[in-house]
Amino acid sequence: MNRVSKMLLCLCTLLLMGTTGVYADKLEKYKAFADTIRQNVWAMDLPQFKNTDIPAKYKNESAVIVAAYRDVSVTQKTRLDLFSLINLSITMKRNIISSDLNRVCIHINDQAALKKYSEFDFISYYRRNRFGWSEKVQQVLGVRVIKPDGTIREVSTDDYVNTAEGKNDKEKGQKLAVPGLAIGDNIDIFTYEEKKLEEHTMEPFFISYQDEYPMLWKKVHCVIDKDLTTQYRTLNGAPDFKQSTDEEKNIILDAEVTNVENTDPDLWYNPMDHSPITVLNIQGKRLKGEFIPPSSRHKGLQANPTAKAIQDDAIEFFRVVTFEYEGHKDLKKQCKAAIKKFPNITDRADYVYDLLCFAYARDRVTDASLRRFAYNLQLRLAQAGIKKTKIGYTTMDGVEPIDQLSVYANGIPFLYLKEGERYYSWCPSLNVAGELRCDMQGRKAILSPENKKEAKSDYPVFVLPASKAEDNQNVYTLNAKIENGNELAINHEHSATGNMREMLGTEILTLKDVYDSYLDRVTDAKPFTETQGKRKVEAEQQTVDKAMEKQQERLKDLVKGYWDEAPKNIKDCKVVSVGTSKKNRSLAYTANYAMEGMVKKAGRNLILSTGKMLGDVLKVEGQQRHRTADIDMISPRQAIWNVEIALPEGYKVSADALNQLRKNVTNECGSFVSKASAENGKLLINVVRTYNHKHEPAANWDKLLQIIDATNAFTTIQTVIRK
Repeated sequence: MNRVSKMLLCLCTLLLMGTTGVYADKLEKYKAFADTIRQNVWAMDLPQFKNTDIPAKYKNESAVIVAAYRDVSVTQKTRLDLFSLINLSITMKRNIISSDLNRVCIHINDQAALKKYSEFDFISYYRRNRFGWSEKVQQVLGVRVIKPDGTIREVSTDDYVNTAEGKNDKEKGQKLAVPGLAIGDNIDIFTYEEKKLEEHTMEPFFISYQDEYPMLWKKVHCVIDKDLTTQYRTLNGAPDFKQSTDEEKNIILDAEVTNVENTDPDLWYNPMDHSPITVLNIQGKRLKGEFIPPSSRHKGLQANPTAKAIQDDAIEFFRVVTFEYEGHKDLKKQCKAAIKKFPNITDRADYVYDLLCFAYARDRVTDASLRRFAYNLQLRLAQAGIKKTKIGYTTMDGVEPIDQLSVYANGIPFLYLKEGERYYSWCPSLNVAGELRCDMQGRKAILSPENKKEAKSDYPVFVLPASKAEDNQNVYTLNAKIENGNELAINHEHSATGNMREMLGTEILTLKDVYDSYLDRVTDAKPFTETQGKRKVEAEQQTVDKAMEKQQERLKDLVKGYWDEAPKNIKDCKVVSVGTSKKNRSLAYTANYAMEGMVKKAGRNLILSTGKMLGDVLKVEGQQRHRTADIDMISPRQAIWNVEIALPEGYKVSADALNQLRKNVTNECGSFVSKASAENGKLLINVVRTYNHKHEPAANWDKLLQIIDATNAFTTIQTVIRK
């Protein structure tokens, strides 16, 4: 080894030792921090957490929340920005520091709860930096097991396993397996999060007074710096806070509930629409580079502010941060040309929508925010001679409705075209022009005011249009033939329309797929890899190749996810249709594979597992079958299965076997209808499962179960084909 090589080796060794030392030092600091937090939490005087007396009425529940405690503290501090001294100026940095303790004691009643709470995986540390702001977060997990006789055993820190060694310093994690936990025990768990934000807005706190299990007691305690703006909104019957101040005039908020019997289902349920929840939103007033909403420019407490105040914040936010998307120089020219090309206003608007979506794909705008798209579309429509448009606002599924808006950033803009009552919104997988994204459909909405007079009044609330079940289809076409005695060789095609297409597209489409899907409507367009210039063609092709490799993996995962057991030799996966046009609304992919164990011999006859061709369908079992909460689905929708099985020569399907495959369960919530026939040496099966509505009252749960159970029962059917 020459001298230079030895020096390089020595330098690398020193760097490695230094890096290892820094990492070890940070682990020690985190351990000391975590030990202090655990010591403080376990020392809290909360006798409710020692309760081992569980009411007999909950003996059939999977678990019971014996006690829950939430403690939120937020303070603001300022420090001198040392870098500002370089420019001979004095600038202060504003830090917001929050701590969030969430502690819960859970009584374990069955194996499902035992499995759920026997292991934990969490991020112990992460940080993010952007120009002008930073965020540093430390999280601590603490676990104790309380035996029925009252004995308490804390899980040792030696049982915590670091999981992020070797990763960069921006994120560290830990895993924990809880030894000795058994059915009948209580498990006392807490998570503690300390967050330090510099010149950055806080995310809201969501405080729920209802959980997946019955709850005997919960208390919430908040201490918030008097110099911050504190807004909160109680939703769905959440208890109001008892308000007070401490000696330093900081805001104190307290709430308590007992004996909460209602629970949050884990299937088809939106807590923000039904569960008692308080949204706690805390803002600083002078954060550099951050939008400060008008409603929070005065410090202090605002309990349940008017929805209009927060709606105005949303409107102002999108007005301030919205930028014109310049796009290609031809975009404006194409919009103007559309005036003559499309005399019909709605056809022209749809065309301009497609032009803008195409331009986003061409210019690689993959993070086009919702707020920009609606405003940019309005600009392009005006260039195309369409000026009777308005920007509207709604909220998406999973957050509060617009007439109870609590967080301005939850208000999402869309464009409303008066002629034809058309609505346009941005969707990551891109929708057909005029289709609202599925999480906006049927949601409450408002329109922006046109003048100062309208801006002073409450905005009228209306409901956005929603699609029907037949608009949102998953169609599975399976063509099969028997091979190797017990296998089915299957050609699998999955096509999707409407909301189902949107969800599937988000999973599998590449940017090139989206770009190419508009080429039938856009003239003189370059190939995708040439749109960034000749010098970048090779690099663009490499990016496309990597995206295609990932797409292949995603398609294979979808095929695997369709079945209860993994298919064999999945190949020939490809997207055959993107479906962004009104002429072709279907997104489709195909694959070939084999399924083992689908055919059995019975003497001279064969037994086919025909019902399994529906794949791994939803099952509702145990406590899930008993429901008192309303139902919130993704969308009204249909699943259609077209199955074709080629029969070996000399084999037939009897009339009785065909009748076994014919089912009909229909009610006001939807239906399950199956048909079967034998033609030209093939067994043909058609199954249609329909859910008619996005929302159903709890009273209709049994009717939905009829459809779910009928689907499951069908999957158990076996068909004898006789020789």
